[in-house]
Amino acid sequence: MEVHNYATTTIENRRRYLDYFVSFATSEGIDDPAEVTYELVAAYQEALHAHRKADGAPLAIATQVQRLIPITQLFAWLRRQHRIDLNPTADLLMPRADRQLPEATGTAQTSVDTVSDISGCQVALTGRERELVFDRGEPTEDALAPAAIVGVLDPHDDGAVELVAALPALLVEHVLL
Repeated sequence: MEVHNYATTTIENRRRYLDYFVSFATSEGIDDPAEVTYELVAAYQEALHAHRKADGAPLAIATQVQRLIPITQLFAWLRRQHRIDLNPTADLLMPRADRQLPEATGTAQTSVDTVSDISGCQVALTGRERELVFDRGEPTEDALAPAAIVGVLDPHDDGAVELVAALPALLVEHVLL
């Protein structure tokens, strides 16, 4: 690994993680890399999943992956060097972290405020656009006098919403910037 310019700490950690696997394999009666099977590696993966830290928390998914990567790399190397016939980790599926969608902040359908200015223009705004529009305080009559026609903001942009009526120029400046 030093030849490939891995950091010293990475090399030390991977040795330690390989030692964990060797201890597991030895406890299962395996002491030769050629005797390691997919079932043994899968059992080790399950043991990592079931393992609890001192505080009772499970190992993080990233930690489980970090402990499995050196094993997969070792057996891939052993196979490339023709020291084993089959790579027992070739079909191993790595744990995947949960991917949760971000919490919704509001949409045009659920959280729209209608803002009426003194010149009679009405605009549909979500809470975020309302913050952008009024972040410098309430607009004055002078600022609201000119009006502009505005189309649709990008619906994929966070907090963007279709503007449904004429929008005073000051509000356009705040919303579109």
